[in-house]
Amino acid sequence: MDLNQPASIIYQTAVPANGTGTLFIPFVSLNYDVWINDAQIFGHHQNYTPYLVDLSSYNLNDLLTIRIDLVNQPEVEDSLSLYTLDLQRFSQLAGKIQDESPKINFDGKTVFKFDLPEPHPGGNLLTSIPYDAGWQAQADGKPLALVRVDSLIGLKYQQERLRSA
Repeated sequence: MDLNQPASIIYQTAVPANGTGTLFIPFVSLNYDVWINDAQIFGHHQNYTPYLVDLSSYNLNDLLTIRIDLVNQPEVEDSLSLYTLDLQRFSQLAGKIQDESPKINFDGKTVFKFDLPEPHPGGNLLTSIPYDAGWQAQADGKPLALVRVDSLIGLKYQQERLRSA
């Protein structure tokens, strides 16, 4: 090592085959240059930011060499992360959530009606409606208590009350 020369950290990884890959470099600062396979992706003259690198432009299982040149930085925290999103699994879970979500009908004025699937015991419903004390909720014509969830309206309901709704 020559202490008068800038140091580098080098990582090697394969582009993940099980989903879309994103590389997270948390400590990119004004003092680093970042390269992937000899192509510079971040320069020390740019603004500080935690840096996300989309790896979708690389081929699956390609070997990536990531080099962080420390330029004039005397030390660095070594903590890169590679994240993947399994699109097939995500689609399955999103479909399940859609199947189990309430169907909403709005009269265009003041009435929302929810057609709920089989509720879970002790179920709650969070709406995207801003909380206001003037709102009312009913199940089978019987009042339901509104619950303030941050700034939104939530409803607590009992399973037996909504089965026939």
